[in-house]
Amino acid sequence: MEFYLAQGISVLTGIVAVVMMQFKDMRKILIGQILANLLTASTYFLLGGFSGAGICLIAIVQTVTMFLYNLKERPPHRAVIALFILLYLACSAFYYKSPVDLFSAMAATTTGLSA
Repeated sequence: MEFYLAQGISVLTGIVAVVMMQFKDMRKILIGQILANLLTASTYFLLGGFSGAGICLIAIVQTVTMFLYNLKERPPHRAVIALFILLYLACSAFYYKSPVDLFSAMAATTTGLSA
């Protein structure tokens, strides 16, 4: 049952992601990004992918943090970016079960670097 629920949430996530990209207002995009990450985390959690779920939850915090830096029109401190990368890696290491978990760690680290 969790599998089918997760697939339904994945479809909803795709719809949110497509709609979110149509917005011009950064606040609406931020809300869409948070919602997409929350839905993705839910999907991972239902399927037992705790590493991916944790990474999505950390991504929500990073999204809000980077938005606040953008509001102040300042680039984020390198220490803040390093902190998020360390959080991604720590979450991946904590929940590591198989080599497949390395993919979420690599994707999250890349996302952290692009902030």
